[in-house]
Amino acid sequence: VSPRKWRCRVRVRPAGSSSAPFAVADPFVDYSWELSQQGEQAATFSIGQTLRHRKYEYRGVIVGFDLECTQSEEWMQMMNVEGLTRRRMQP
Repeated sequence: VSPRKWRCRVRVRPAGSSSAPFAVADPFVDYSWELSQQGEQAATFSIGQTLRHRKYEYRGVIVGFDLECTQSEEWMQMMNVEGLTRRRMQP
C-alpha cells in the first residue's frame, strides 16, 4: 500500500471443520487487515509475530501497537485497565 503500510490476507480452515472438500461450499474463512509501521520505540513483540496467550491460550498475530492504552474511558473502566500493573501504560 505504501512504504509504511501493508495489506495482508490469510485464508484458514476453521477449527473443527471437516477437511473433506464436499463438506461445505467453501471450507475456508478469509481474514484481511492492514499493518502499519509504528515508531522507533522498543516493543516486546514484532509486527507479524504470532503468539499464544498464556492464560486463555488463544492464538493471534501482532498487527500493530500503541505505547499506551488509547481506548475510550468507558472501555478502560469496563476492562479494569487501572487494575493492571502498568495501568494505562499497557502497550
